[in-house]
Amino acid sequence: MNRDFEVQRSTGEVLSLAAKLVRGVISGQFSAASLKALLGAMSLSGKLGAAYERYPETPAGFEAWVARVRPLWEAVGISTERSRSK
Repeated sequence: MNRDFEVQRSTGEVLSLAAKLVRGVISGQFSAASLKALLGAMSLSGKLGAAYERYPETPAGFEAWVARVRPLWEAVGISTERSRSK
């Protein structure tokens, strides 16, 4: 399984990107609302990544794990209702 799904950036690269985003907001080329949405998505993706790193190794811990990650799934619009075949 590929567990290296994150983009690794140096502190300098992160600061450079942040400066570009702030300049974009100041110049009107990037909206403050878009910046807020981007930061929210980045925060949520970090939380989801951390949750999946704690995925249980045995079925015994699965239900408790689901209870902890359900709010994150709901925040991104993933249904937590199980599909029922008829």
